[in-house]
Amino acid sequence: MIEKIAKEINQCTDCSLCENRTKTVPGVFPEESVVLLVGEAPGEDEDKTGIPFVGRAGKKLDEILMSLGVHREKLSITNIAKCRPPDNRNPHKEEIEACKKYLYRQIYSLRPILVVAMGRIAANTLLGKEISVTETNGKSFLYKYKDDGTFFAILVTPHPSAVLHQAKWYDILRKNLIALKKPGLILHNLSKKTFLSFSEEVPCLPLYTN
Repeated sequence: MIEKIAKEINQCTDCSLCENRTKTVPGVFPEESVVLLVGEAPGEDEDKTGIPFVGRAGKKLDEILMSLGVHREKLSITNIAKCRPPDNRNPHKEEIEACKKYLYRQIYSLRPILVVAMGRIAANTLLGKEISVTETNGKSFLYKYKDDGTFFAILVTPHPSAVLHQAKWYDILRKNLIALKKPGLILHNLSKKTFLSFSEEVPCLPLYTN
């Protein structure tokens, strides 16, 4: 299914981002991966290679992962937008709408137990609401798959590009990504806390059937 979705992305003309792309960037999805990192959109280097997070922000991400002993090749990585926006601007609302059906289908195909929303656009899209990354930094939200009701966690963290602008974000991002070492424990603790608090019903990730 992941390969089928990638082929559809390669042929997609649903928004204007297709007009100037060199390559689409569907993402990388290793077999048996249980963690998915989600950024906002490809940059210049990603547009050239078709691989997510290979530019300056990607190198910072690699540096942090190496310091934690986490192997990048075991992680699934993608973006909200699958084509590069002009001049590396943020993707517009209509572009996010055109792309997010692919993202949700990728998530349902992969079924990670932990999804890391890196940056405001990724967090807003995945959570389905406007949030402040600064205020929700490091916070996890319990969600469930609509088709079978199984749970997964969405962790909000700054985008690696933030480190390029302010060094203080390096330690913050690194602290958040420690969760990648034990994603099952994050989900277990979050589920237990949610049920003990008798809070509102756990929200579902939207399900796209085609």
